[in-house]
Parts: sequence; C-alpha cells; structure tokens
Amino acid sequence: MINSGYGNYGASATKKSLIGWTHGGGSHREDVEDNIDPLRQRSRDLFYGGSNVATGAIKRLRTNTIGIGLHLKAS
Repeated sequence: MINSGYGNYGASATKKSLIGWTHGGGSHREDVEDNIDPLRQRSRDLFYGGSNVATGAIKRLRTNTIGIGLHLKAS
C-alpha cells in the first residue's frame, strides 16, 4: 500500500528519521488519560511562555481566524 496522509509524515515507516522508531503500543488511556496532569501542566507552561514556538503557533491560529473555518488572507 502506498503511504498517504499520516503515512507520509509522522507515521512513515520509510523516512530515515523515523525508520528505527519503535513504540510500546498501548491504548488511549495509557497514552493520555493516565498522564493527563503532567500533560496539562506542560501544555499550560508552553502556552504561558515556556516556548516561543508553541506560543507563537497558538497566537497565530487565534489571531488569523474569523469564526469557524474562515481565515484572513493578505492581499
């Protein structure tokens, strides 16, 4: 099957940067719900100045959006 969607990016099995990445598997509960407190704390920290990249990305999404699905386009 030809890679498409996530298969070309984060789920790629052929990209050199990801080819040796193995995972332990697990359910959504193990991945997120069992670790929700540290994930929330880290997200909050990144938003409130822990990372210029994370803060900039969130502000860009918020600033360049008008309602649902409408985005500003510079002319």
